[in-house]
Amino acid sequence: MEEKRCANHLVKCFACKSDIERNATICPHCQSYQQKWKNNLRFAAVAAGLLAILSSAGTYIWGEVNDWHRQQNWIDKVEVIDFSRLNDSTFLNSGYGEIYLSYVHLEFPENGWETTIPINISIRPGEFAVLPAASDVTKKIEKHKYQVGTSVSDALFHSYLHATSLWDDCLFFDARLESGPVFHQFKKSIGSSFPTCASTATLHYRSSFKGDWKSLTIPLKGIPHLSAHADCSDRLEWLLRSNSAESN
Repeated sequence: MEEKRCANHLVKCFACKSDIERNATICPHCQSYQQKWKNNLRFAAVAAGLLAILSSAGTYIWGEVNDWHRQQNWIDKVEVIDFSRLNDSTFLNSGYGEIYLSYVHLEFPENGWETTIPINISIRPGEFAVLPAASDVTKKIEKHKYQVGTSVSDALFHSYLHATSLWDDCLFFDARLESGPVFHQFKKSIGSSFPTCASTATLHYRSSFKGDWKSLTIPLKGIPHLSAHADCSDRLEWLLRSNSAESN
């Protein structure tokens, strides 16, 4: 009789089919809730946790793979948007990592003139950097109001080019990026008589990847700028006479 009464208080676990107390909420054998919605909730929580772990692991693995791929195919690329001795120069970092622009070595092969222009600017990927003209250059521009030598013949142009190997206040040779917007504007407004000479610049920069030093050759054109200042008329004539005497 006692066994029958005990049996009446037992039910089967819906999950493992073991005998459990009728009022039990959790099966002592398989730990299943006897209310199915609670098991569904627990399963959902476990599934969400596993998905979060898998997602986090996937993100980490993808990041590592992407980083490895970038290192194996690293690109350092500097684009020169425009370059000038007289005005601002603009650079674009279109590579993968930050770069440090150190300096530009500028040369005019025809007369052997050369100089170094410091930059000392860091650029992040996808960003521009502007190198403003030096303050002493700006002051000279304001004083002399340089004009592009529109009326300078080819012979006179080369005479001026050889008349001075350094910056003369009354005669200045700018170096412009041949593919830049200002150079194209000069050619458009002046035409085929626009006098130029060959000039090259070598940009030296440092990569953030292993700290490698690199260089970039910039094709430029030398453009004469003559001072409009009243005191420069005699100076320009003297430069030409002096150059003619040295040639003879």
